[in-house]
Amino acid sequence: MDEPLTQVKARQLIQEILREGTWSFTRHARQRTEERDLDLSDCVNMLRCGFVEEIDFTNGSWRYRVCTPRIGVVVAFNGEKRLVIVTTFRRKP
Repeated sequence: MDEPLTQVKARQLIQEILREGTWSFTRHARQRTEERDLDLSDCVNMLRCGFVEEIDFTNGSWRYRVCTPRIGVVVAFNGEKRLVIVTTFRRKP
């Protein structure tokens, strides 16, 4: 898989992985999710309807910021069938 993906391609791959692949949360993402009074299922549901807003190369991998008006997550791909949720956040109103 050639990265970085475009916003459209990243969204398509996220949707495909949610249907047919596997996803996981880093320890950091689990901590941030709890601190921000979110549920892990909130994050997965948000990935289904969110939009890829930003693409960044951080800590040796491409990271994709996926957001809705209220919350967001940063994800990284581990191949074409695996997604890792790196962190979560709430957006300020």
